[in-house]
Amino acid sequence: MQIRTFRPSEYDAAMAHEATVVLDAASAVDSPHNSPVPERSCLLRFRHGWDGRGVDRVFHAYDDGRVVGHASVELSHWEDNRDLAWIETTVLPGLRRRGYGDAMHEAAIAYAVEAGKTLLMGATWDGSPAEEFPRRHGYQPGQHNVQRRL
Repeated sequence: MQIRTFRPSEYDAAMAHEATVVLDAASAVDSPHNSPVPERSCLLRFRHGWDGRGVDRVFHAYDDGRVVGHASVELSHWEDNRDLAWIETTVLPGLRRRGYGDAMHEAAIAYAVEAGKTLLMGATWDGSPAEEFPRRHGYQPGQHNVQRRL
C-alpha cells in the first residue's frame, strides 16, 4: 500500500478522476440516493471548497498502482470553530477493512493535529456500511440530520 498526499497546487483532473472513482463507487453502496458527482465538480470542490478556500489536503491510497481510497481534510479558517478539521475517508466498498482507510485517516489526523486542530469531524449515513468506520476510531455521533426528498 502507498499513501500519496496532494497539496492544493497539485489538484488536477487526474487526481479528481481518481477521487471520483472511489467516491462514486462508495456512494452507490453507502448513499445510493445520491447522484454520481462529475469529475469537474469534484475538482472544483477540492480547489474552492464550500467557502472559497478549498480542501487543505487530499490523500489517496494505492494498491498495485490502482487507487483504492480517498481522504480529504478541510481546516476551519473562520473566527469561530478555529479548532475544527473536517475529515472525510472513503475506501472502495470491496476493499474495506484491509487497512487502507485506517492509513489514510491516520495521515489526515496527523495533518490536522500539526495544523493545531483539536476538534475532528466527519459524517456518514446512518445505517450505511460505512457507519462502523468512525465508531472503530472512537468517534461518537454528535448530530443526526434527516434528508427527505419529494
